[in-house]
Amino acid sequence: MSYSVEVGQSWDSYTSEARGLVNVVEQELVVLAEMAGQSTENEVDTLKNQISNFLETLEKANNGIDLEGLSHGERLQVERFKGIHQDSSEELDRTYKMVLKKQKREQLMSDIHTSIAEYSTSQQLLQQESDDIGKTMKRVQNIYEEANASHAALLHSNTVLSRITSRTRELAANVPVVHHLINKINRKTNRDQIIISAVVAFCLFVIWVFY
Repeated sequence: MSYSVEVGQSWDSYTSEARGLVNVVEQELVVLAEMAGQSTENEVDTLKNQISNFLETLEKANNGIDLEGLSHGERLQVERFKGIHQDSSEELDRTYKMVLKKQKREQLMSDIHTSIAEYSTSQQLLQQESDDIGKTMKRVQNIYEEANASHAALLHSNTVLSRITSRTRELAANVPVVHHLINKINRKTNRDQIIISAVVAFCLFVIWVFY
């Protein structure tokens, strides 16, 4: 919607244009007030500039009307339109600042909620990591306990074997028959080892000669 101002325009043309501008400005001011938190700053600035243009056109219309030849009532009407222009200009400034302030507040609250959500997520991740570390430490503790148990079992087995070896030696030293039997077994084992070694050596020699 556009309005133009003609120099020396008639009273009817002036009042028609002024009323139209006043109605448009009032409607756009309501729209501007409702944009807080729902529109971008660029959209708010665009509407604000549009309203400013309407008010500028209204001001030109008010200043362009020739007051000479107008009745007292018509002059009062012009003054009323001038007053509306002044009030609307002030209302535009207040509404624009209010919308920007509310938008900044909404943005701040949004940033706070985002920060809280990010902090909550980080806390959950830290808690999960802490739980994983706790589980790992528990597994390490279990492995350590099993290693200690195995070590104790090996020490016990070594002690038992040492006792058996010691008692066997004591028995061999105190009982000649057992001592003779152990020596005989050892000699037989040594003889068997010598025979096996000789056979292996002979086989290797034959393989080396014929192959």
